[in-house]
Amino acid sequence: MGLEKPTQGRVHLDGVDITDAGWSQLRPLRRRFQLVHQNPYSSLDPRFTVAQTVAEPLVSFGVGDRASRAARVRELLDQVALPAAFADRKPAELSGGQRQRVAIARSPSNLLDEPVSALDVSVQEQILTLLQQQDLGVGYLFISHDLAVVAQLAHHVTVLRGGRIVESGPAERILTAPAEEHTRELLGAVPGQRFAAELAAASAPGAKQ
Repeated sequence: MGLEKPTQGRVHLDGVDITDAGWSQLRPLRRRFQLVHQNPYSSLDPRFTVAQTVAEPLVSFGVGDRASRAARVRELLDQVALPAAFADRKPAELSGGQRQRVAIARSPSNLLDEPVSALDVSVQEQILTLLQQQDLGVGYLFISHDLAVVAQLAHHVTVLRGGRIVESGPAERILTAPAEEHTRELLGAVPGQRFAAELAAASAPGAKQ
């Protein structure tokens, strides 16, 4: 995202080094990735309607005309299971789960930072189900301390500690046979029955295909 500069290492996107890219170089890439924040209650502009929020990236990049953007907004709201009538609502009129759906709808490809940690359990499940059901050719970089959530979503897992990668690999291997103590500590923090259920679902034939 370029919000912080790394103290070590390089950042590559499709083989292109963007570590030191300036605003003019990063701006065209914004069409390809957006951030879904942890706190749904402060991540949307309170002055914008849902339609304005979802259309903002389209307007910013000059995509389509007013009619085609309005049609695209309706399509995106439908994809995140929000009624078309929500288009004229402001964030204050939405629940936390509904706000996260709006944030997902406006993002062409998503970097999700603990996107369900501020939601209650039933709403968490709705958002996670939504992310799994989308068939849009969209990739997610999903950041979470909750490895039960990771087990439900991830194909590939990278575990960090203090900003450094401690291990990385296919989700099933990392979650069932971790090589590093830090990963084992994270796994140990997940309630056993919940983790077992998510891991069994993730490991089932045909899962996440």
